[in-house]
Amino acid sequence: MADWRDAPAVELLAKGLIQEYHQHLVLAKIKYLFREGPWSSQKKETWAKAYKVSDRDKFLHGYDFLVVINDDVWKELDLSARIALVDHELAHCGVGENGWCVWPHDVEDFIAVVSRHGAWMETVKQYLKAAENQKLAEFERQGQMLLDDFLGQDAEATEDKTSTEPVTSGETGTEPDKTAGEAELGW
Repeated sequence: MADWRDAPAVELLAKGLIQEYHQHLVLAKIKYLFREGPWSSQKKETWAKAYKVSDRDKFLHGYDFLVVINDDVWKELDLSARIALVDHELAHCGVGENGWCVWPHDVEDFIAVVSRHGAWMETVKQYLKAAENQKLAEFERQGQMLLDDFLGQDAEATEDKTSTEPVTSGETGTEPDKTAGEAELGW
């Protein structure tokens, strides 16, 4: 038997995600719950589920959507994965011709089929391209952080050694004068 409890941590993450990525949900009334206890569908552990509330239930409590998170899974996830999980569930909550609705996944395929045939559907191609773009953006962010760290440490290390007196290139006279700091950094 499942136990239910409010999920204020999920709601807090969801509010930020709605403002950033799901503005179509700004006016939606969404209830966030944790579900405790075993939860599976088709022999797979269920991590979370978004529901459009029935008209009867909306009349009873006023919510448009219900987002339920598997509490056991939540406890094992780091912050980044928690944000992704809540973002995923909010992506199901949509607006259609007749009002609020639940949107299906963009990609429906099997890993084995993609392994055998590659990105054979346009949706699979778009999915893989989105993953590639995210990976590239993360690589660029990490590279910039490393560069910033290196330059920050290098600048601190050479700060004390830097002098404003010119250093001459020596006998040839072909190079312009450099300050000691410029010479050390190779500029």
